[in-house]
Amino acid sequence: MITRKILRKTPERSLIAFLFFLIAWPEILQSAEGPGWGHLIFNEKTNPVQPVPDSEVEQGKSMAVLVAPKEIRDLDHRANSILAKIVYLEYAPGGKASWKPSKGKSEKLLVVTGGSADIQIGSFRSRVEKENFILVPAGMPFEANVTGDEPFRLVKAVWTEDAEVPEENVAPVVRSEATHPFSYYSRGGHITMTPLARQKDNSLAIIGVGGHTKLSASLMFYPEDLESRDFIGNSLMIRSALSQYGAGGGGTGSHSHHGREQAFLILSGRGLFEIGPTTSEVKTGDLVFAPKQVFHGCKVIGDEPLKYLEMEWSHAW
Repeated sequence: MITRKILRKTPERSLIAFLFFLIAWPEILQSAEGPGWGHLIFNEKTNPVQPVPDSEVEQGKSMAVLVAPKEIRDLDHRANSILAKIVYLEYAPGGKASWKPSKGKSEKLLVVTGGSADIQIGSFRSRVEKENFILVPAGMPFEANVTGDEPFRLVKAVWTEDAEVPEENVAPVVRSEATHPFSYYSRGGHITMTPLARQKDNSLAIIGVGGHTKLSASLMFYPEDLESRDFIGNSLMIRSALSQYGAGGGGTGSHSHHGREQAFLILSGRGLFEIGPTTSEVKTGDLVFAPKQVFHGCKVIGDEPLKYLEMEWSHAW
């Protein structure tokens, strides 16, 4: 009743407040980026791998933590509480890995970036190699024995929610470009760069004509479409896709997502990647993290396509 009286007495003020909200909304979104958003591109130079002492179950291991929102103080926000951690792992030739299930509430997406190994997830066994993608369901242990003379390298993304463990273990999934080749191709267009006040370092932002341009993509994991995955444990991951932007104008314009977080692991090529208030060059092995509401976009540079694996998760759309 009080609110109605105020609105009747001050309709002009209500209209002014509404117009101010519409004008200020983009700035409100950008203000969520905060001072730490320019430091969301990670690689082995910024986060070098460190040897881990051998144990009975793991040998020849080195690792580096890339993204751990709960542990990074300058990322003072709650938007990324879904993501537990993203790490680089490396196991020397002859090494082995063994991970216990973490109370059944965390799921893992593994990306092999080098070498090969024989893996076992529960009763599931497989040989994996470079650019194999492995989805480890909640509540399942993981073991790997390195094969060949090269180190076994992988990126592990872990996310979690307060969900029940399924009564029966769900089979892991191993996929690759060979099993799921590119099947989606976008229309033409061209990615350019333009001055924009949001960019603090070089006063440039990435824009596009036609959205995603020169894009080829293949859906690797989409939990709702995988058989026997009808349980809440995987509801956080929206999808994981292998994507590639072509040289000569390929990329995507600057944009943000209200309810989704994304990580992009660069598999080959080079590009300019806008993330929050900065635009930086990315290359093979880099990992780009795009929190909710943070503007991001990319543009291919050089003569080689930019290929990456996209991981996307959310509490809600």
